[in-house]
Amino acid sequence: EAVLPAGTAVVLGLPRAVLEREVAASGLDVRAVAEDTRPHLVTVRRPPLAVIEPWGGAIDAGWTRWVLEQHAFDYTRLRPADLQDRAVATRFDAIVIPDMPSLQLLRGSQGSQTRPEYRGGLEDRGVDTLKHFVRAGGTIITLGNAAEFAIDHLDVPADVVSRADDADTAVVPGTLLRTTLVAG
Repeated sequence: EAVLPAGTAVVLGLPRAVLEREVAASGLDVRAVAEDTRPHLVTVRRPPLAVIEPWGGAIDAGWTRWVLEQHAFDYTRLRPADLQDRAVATRFDAIVIPDMPSLQLLRGSQGSQTRPEYRGGLEDRGVDTLKHFVRAGGTIITLGNAAEFAIDHLDVPADVVSRADDADTAVVPGTLLRTTLVAG
């Protein structure tokens, strides 16, 4: 049986020449493995994913959905009212909260021009559902300022080192940050 490092992707059913041509520019290492020495394989599934989007929209939610669609990710759009029911969150492995202000997530649209069925946000019950989701092993992915929502409302053990008054000093788009977790 062939021994391959953990995380190796195995592609079946493509002629070697096609595979080599497709990955030539990527710099990936492609190796052929004889059918009778094929390693033990574990099928990787795409995790069920949801994106929270309040009624009335949020521009970053639209862009987030567009990016997911461009990369063929299946997702479910969750409205804040959907999260009033804890059972809804159990259908997903990960929930994405796009970049939007905490107040928009919590309260949603409230104006008199907004139809009653489109009013409201997560409110306490939705926040409780998200907390329960994380405690049960779910993953919440926050984009941009939604991290402040997670810190302020989901008991994430982190601090916001830069608030609006000095936000220009902490803009790091596209940057990977190294974090150190310290047991408290």
